[in-house]
Amino acid sequence: MPSSPASKESKRRTLTCKVCFNKANEFTLYNIVSNFPLCDECLNKLKPTWHKEKINGYPALFIYEYDDAIRELIYKFKGCGDYELKDVFIRRYKWYLRSLYSGYLIVPAPSSDESNQERGFNHVEEIFKSCGFKLTKCVRKKYNFKQSSLSAKDRQGVKDKLEVVNGSQVTGKKILVVDDIYTTGSTIKAMINLLETYHPRKIKIFVISRTKSRENEL
Repeated sequence: MPSSPASKESKRRTLTCKVCFNKANEFTLYNIVSNFPLCDECLNKLKPTWHKEKINGYPALFIYEYDDAIRELIYKFKGCGDYELKDVFIRRYKWYLRSLYSGYLIVPAPSSDESNQERGFNHVEEIFKSCGFKLTKCVRKKYNFKQSSLSAKDRQGVKDKLEVVNGSQVTGKKILVVDDIYTTGSTIKAMINLLETYHPRKIKIFVISRTKSRENEL
């Protein structure tokens, strides 16, 4: 017996959450705007705080606190190489962010070539590419190292472990320095110090999440 139109419509609207793989509601605002299905439970775990502060005197914006839900998503995306999760972090706010940072050139925090090859992509770049931002990979690591493995003292010397390539790309431009997690801020601050020497017109910072560590305080 052929399926009724109502039955076909019901099947068409059944989506699978790309985080937990349970049934997702097609008609949540997130799923409509981002074209990235999440179930209600996973969506409700994402609690944006939109925290603002200054880093080296420049305005910085953070969407989330680095809570258990964000930690798990970043681990699955970055640590396990689940490429499909690239849209879950900021695509919900795509049009707001494109308006807020209109005309800005994205400068992502660098990841080592070895890490990119292992997971198959640069995690920070892919998050912002999914929203249509133009970016330049003009800051890179001189050699492979994990920020989390460095002592507090060694983190102060991160600037010596980074370098700018084709820095003229940012001269006279509005640039947005971006990263996924802000803990002590050593990477962001090192990037700013390096990029300032190429005289960008404006500098702003945008980070997906920030830890609650007191080391964040400026």
